[in-house]
Amino acid sequence: MVEVGGSRVRRIGLVTCARSELGFYLPLMHALAANPGFKLEIVATGMHLSPEFGFTVRHIEDAGFTVHSHVESLLSSDTPEGIGKSIGLGTMGFAQLFANWHPDILVVHGDRFDALPPVLAALPYRIPVAHISGGDVTEGAMDDSIRHAMTKLSHLHFVETESSRNRVLQMGEEAWRVTCCGSLALDTIRQTELMDVGELNETFGIGAPAPFLLVTFHPVTMATDQTAYDITEVLAAIDKIELPAVFTYPNADTSSRVIIDAINAFCATKADRKVVVNAGQRGYLSLMAHASAMIGNSSSGIVEAASFKLPVVNVGDRQCGRASGLNVIDCSVGREKLCEAITQALSDNFRATLGELDNVYGDGYAADHLVRELSTVEISDRLLRKRFSKFGHNHTVCDLDGDPKRVAS
Repeated sequence: MVEVGGSRVRRIGLVTCARSELGFYLPLMHALAANPGFKLEIVATGMHLSPEFGFTVRHIEDAGFTVHSHVESLLSSDTPEGIGKSIGLGTMGFAQLFANWHPDILVVHGDRFDALPPVLAALPYRIPVAHISGGDVTEGAMDDSIRHAMTKLSHLHFVETESSRNRVLQMGEEAWRVTCCGSLALDTIRQTELMDVGELNETFGIGAPAPFLLVTFHPVTMATDQTAYDITEVLAAIDKIELPAVFTYPNADTSSRVIIDAINAFCATKADRKVVVNAGQRGYLSLMAHASAMIGNSSSGIVEAASFKLPVVNVGDRQCGRASGLNVIDCSVGREKLCEAITQALSDNFRATLGELDNVYGDGYAADHLVRELSTVEISDRLLRKRFSKFGHNHTVCDLDGDPKRVAS
């Protein structure tokens, strides 16, 4: 606790690693900053501090927030050795930070390798960790293992779906620690004033409202030796479709440079193909709102796209296991199958089926659930001392409306 204006308030440390994650965080950041019971202190790390990926820490400042600390961790290398060393550097950096800074609760999100170090470093300092988006499954990425490891190292869990909550309970977490709040990404969509066609064209030069594809493809970190083949097949399929396309950069994962080089070369040959290093959250959501279809393997195609009734061709198994809506067409890697899937996604018949589509990731008010729990949870030895609870034994949990549910054994 710290004293602000004569009152004792909770110091909330919030770690953000990348532009994509910042989009999730902004509604929570605004809610925490506006609440007199909290003092929000933001730590930027990972891709945020990389000039190669747009030095996106400035987006935090552009949104009106002060960055409390920078923790450098990301080496300019996408090899397994480079990723492993980046995790080590980040852990050392956060250990040094925590020696002089002790938040009452540390908030972390997701599953990226650069989100793991603050959780590891917080453990010996007995800093309670609140983890957002645990319990999801993405079998094609090492993020899956990182996410589950972060769950076991955390003390409070804010999950997006009922199935994710059940997985967290299966890992032995006590039910009182787990809150199903939906995805913060939907809060961001609800609160964002999207670009109209004129601003979109001025910003990205894409010629909307003419049809275009939005392409976001990341390395499959459980099969990085396939990255060159995967992106070659994706680009070959898009080339056959012959629609304008906007490509965004991949995450800084193993073999990401293979994808960056391929899309830059592909787009250099035609004026109606654009590469966007970093669209920013408002820009990216606006591209989703105006695109004809989305191609790739990004979680945004699984989580956010349904809110725009946007058809998605989900390529490969990077997102395998994650809950998705009827707007998502799963397709294996291979140019012919991808052409068929993209053609289906663009068809009037398919789009007509999405008129009543609901998003399975909540109602756009996740931040309210988080703020309520962060303000009321007792910070005590009970919070820090974790017990392994057998799944199915007297677990009463609540849905988004607060109605109690008994989890079956």
